[in-house]
Amino acid sequence: MTRAWLGDLSDFRWRADDGTEHGTTPGAHVPEDAPTTWIDLLDHAESLHDGLETYSTLLALFETGGGIQPLPWQHRHRAIEPPTKIDPREVPQCHGWPMRLAPGAWICRVDGEVTRPDRVQP
Repeated sequence: MTRAWLGDLSDFRWRADDGTEHGTTPGAHVPEDAPTTWIDLLDHAESLHDGLETYSTLLALFETGGGIQPLPWQHRHRAIEPPTKIDPREVPQCHGWPMRLAPGAWICRVDGEVTRPDRVQP
């Protein structure tokens, strides 16, 4: 697994060697002709006999994921090992939350303020 930083360095996604961010959840049975995108899945649900109920349930799942929710039989890749060996007590806090670590910087999870330890005046 490798970290792929977002363009503004505010966060990252884990990517497998093949470049994917999602994988099939172990034990999930996925038929050969299963939809491969959320739009295809919603179209399929709309065509079912109980389509409206299923469609509404799936749409709620999709929207709560902010448009990037994996399909119901998928998981988002993540590393097994912690990404860093930083002692949690050394992570700076901002607005009561631990800051995100970016290359050479700490980023506030609330307002996005960037702290560059190499530029902090003593």
